[in-house]
Amino acid sequence: MRAFCCLRYRDAGISSRVETTNAAVADLIVRSRSGANRELCGPGSIIVRPAAFASANTAVSARAGGGGGAANSAVCFCLGVTSVDPTKFQLLFERFISKERNEPPDIDIDFEHERREEVIQYIYRKYGRDRAALTAEAISYRRRSAVRDVGKALGLSLDLVDRLAKSIEWWDKGAIDPESLREMGLNPEDITLQWLARLVGELLGFPRHLSQHVGGFVITRTPLCELVPVENAAMPDRTVIEWDKDDIDAVGMFKVDVLGLGMLTCLSKALDLVNRGKGAKGQRDKRGGNKPITGKHDP
Repeated sequence: MRAFCCLRYRDAGISSRVETTNAAVADLIVRSRSGANRELCGPGSIIVRPAAFASANTAVSARAGGGGGAANSAVCFCLGVTSVDPTKFQLLFERFISKERNEPPDIDIDFEHERREEVIQYIYRKYGRDRAALTAEAISYRRRSAVRDVGKALGLSLDLVDRLAKSIEWWDKGAIDPESLREMGLNPEDITLQWLARLVGELLGFPRHLSQHVGGFVITRTPLCELVPVENAAMPDRTVIEWDKDDIDAVGMFKVDVLGLGMLTCLSKALDLVNRGKGAKGQRDKRGGNKPITGKHDP
């Protein structure tokens, strides 16, 4: 990890990076007495590969999300996941390398939303479908979905079920509002409607079905089928495990979120237009560092 980080700074060709970060940060990243660094090396080596693939294939490179938590990480900058040197902007660069941290980092990486599938398929090719899969998401009942399923189970007509689901003012935490039902032309004393209201209240929050997580990948050393049930996803060329993110956290499996961000697509297309119009070869990560503060005016 240390060698990789030093190489990253050397290849950047920016002396200020080496001077400010190489000595101060690289040692922190691999400090042997820090248990956090041992937790970081494995996930770090996995996270860097999709980012490198995106850059090599002209997709806008991966950028850390998570509310900005990873954006000020020296580790993420070293690995090429982010493009901002946190020491240059006096940020708290020790994110994810504190010795008090005893769990793997939770780093989201964003890609152009129109090209995210390329990255997903790269991960499948890189690690194999036997060791890489998307996580599931447990979809729970809400009022409308509960009304629809219970209404059908009780034998109500599809038209009536649709009306009840779309106009849920008649129901409030298991209690029927008689006036609202009368306005719909229904009898509040109908035993079927009373059962409907009661059962809907009991179903709220109960798991309904498994869906595919928006982009959470699990990658393991051993075949996934030996650890967790695996199934084909609804989308072609995808597989999904039958555990959600809470299950993954409970058993300590590593997960990386491969997300799609529309704004990255906009930035990429805007940069292409600028380059075509001016014949330039600008890059999104190459920006001036000594620009005056926007909005600052001389008196």
